[in-house]
Amino acid sequence: MQSRRKSDAGAALMAALIAAVAAVMLWETSEFSPFGSIFPRVAGGVLLLGSLFVLGRALLGMGPEAAQRSSSGLLSSVALMVVMLVWILMLEVAGFTLASWVGFVALTLIAGGERPSLRKAALYAVVGLVLVLALQLLFQQVLGVRLPAGELLPALKF
Repeated sequence: MQSRRKSDAGAALMAALIAAVAAVMLWETSEFSPFGSIFPRVAGGVLLLGSLFVLGRALLGMGPEAAQRSSSGLLSSVALMVVMLVWILMLEVAGFTLASWVGFVALTLIAGGERPSLRKAALYAVVGLVLVLALQLLFQQVLGVRLPAGELLPALKF
């Protein structure tokens, strides 16, 4: 007889919180212009669908078995949420480039689960910097979106 796997409360809680944030995000786009709301609606929709999918799997006990045997799943979920909140709070002070780069590196290190080598951490830092700078150029130069410049690194203002 097959035993029923228990649900992952940490993943379910985080997925529910992210779904709530996505719903608020979608609600707030009603005040945007049609062109200005495209990216937030797509991002919010993907975020909402993904979090509902994860929530359903977590409640049905269909998550990874390693996560169900480990108590560190909730701890890493909380750490990921804290990093995202700090990233949001630091955008105005540190600017998009610095806050996003540090946030990217921190999120990848936490999401990796195991203690990375110095070489892997350096690789994350380089890849993160390239991705963040590419996104910044895309948003500012191609899409014309103003991103927070911050006060810490004025040389990165485009």
